[in-house]
Amino acid sequence: MKELTDTFGRKFPYIRLSITDVCNYRCTYCLPQGYKKTPGDIRSFMSGEEISRLAKALSELGVCKIRLTGGEPTVRKDFFDILKDMKQFKYSQSNNDH
Repeated sequence: MKELTDTFGRKFPYIRLSITDVCNYRCTYCLPQGYKKTPGDIRSFMSGEEISRLAKALSELGVCKIRLTGGEPTVRKDFFDILKDMKQFKYSQSNNDH
């Protein structure tokens, strides 16, 4: 089976993928001061279709598990659509909100 490996030879059998706009926690290792949007920042976050394409590409590269993260990913309105799309790819699925 194919494995996703970086240039240092580290293997990545699973990926944590944040699917919410922002995390609603203030973890000391991530956002100790909470999320603060920069004025004028017009970046947008991934659409469900983009997440599906990324999940497909990761599964083809050998990722066997994608952990959906981002504070509480189930609050995303298209969460179940994302899960439905991801079911077609070969890997285990896990929802870990933290």
